[in-house]
Amino acid sequence: MTARGAARMYSALLGHVDGIDLVSSQRRQAMAAVAFTRMDEVMGFPVSWAFGYSPSRLADAADAGKGASAPPRHGSTFGMVGANGSAAYADVDSGLAAAIMRNGPPAASMTAAARIDRLIAETQGRR
Repeated sequence: MTARGAARMYSALLGHVDGIDLVSSQRRQAMAAVAFTRMDEVMGFPVSWAFGYSPSRLADAADAGKGASAPPRHGSTFGMVGANGSAAYADVDSGLAAAIMRNGPPAASMTAAARIDRLIAETQGRR
């Protein structure tokens, strides 16, 4: 999948593709709400999940354990972060979708994703 394709999919969930609203605003809020929190038995650390998505922002994942510089907004974002530094998500509050896809060797760095997330947060006055 390309970053453009992933961003378009999340944009469609926000209701911004061809004027078609795939899900209601209430459903978007539910998609971003934490539905599950407990220990991930495979990865061995605590996780929170929305319905099929991660409710965390990209900067949250990049800054895990280091004190996120952009505050989490559970209930307003949903997406997925990949182990190789790829990520995509929808920001319900701003109506923006973002995607970063790596095509090189896995570096497990979320630097680019976190920077884009911080730029979105700053633009929206939420830093």
